[in-house]
Amino acid sequence: MNRANLPVILAALATLVLAAFLFFNFERVETREHVGLQGEARTNPYLAAERLLARMGLTVRELKAPGDLDRLQPQAVMFAPRGRGALDVAQLQRLLRWADSGGHLIVEAELLPRTDLLLQQLGVERIEQNLEIKLKELGADRGFDSAANREWLTEEKTYNGIAPRDPRQLSKRMKSWKCSG
Repeated sequence: MNRANLPVILAALATLVLAAFLFFNFERVETREHVGLQGEARTNPYLAAERLLARMGLTVRELKAPGDLDRLQPQAVMFAPRGRGALDVAQLQRLLRWADSGGHLIVEAELLPRTDLLLQQLGVERIEQNLEIKLKELGADRGFDSAANREWLTEEKTYNGIAPRDPRQLSKRMKSWKCSG
């Protein structure tokens, strides 16, 4: 063994010891990071439904104005999201006649305390308003989580058992004693 090779051998030995230390004391862990919605999905909450229906071979289009209701095809499917305040009673009745003649209507209820004229015409009643029942707690799927719903539940002093949309909040909620069973 030559003295000129000694630093090289010591460096290789130190590297080997360091590699062994790292191998036995650290492990690779994969973590998920929520990045939120991107692109069109950020501005269009119905994008996934639109794409699903398009893949099923259906024509998908968005109605921009109440007057577009008159151009609905007889066997079409219409999703009526909340925020239908621009529709008057006559337009709602035309929409219901269209559904009676073979159209398919999917309705999202308006948030409380707003009155939902379309659901009233269909005979759908809200439990809390019409039966005078005070909700103490409410649990629902992540699709019902919104700032407006959280605010309303807080104002009503009703326990919010709605699963949060944010994965970090959902993970935190799942560790709560209220979720352990």
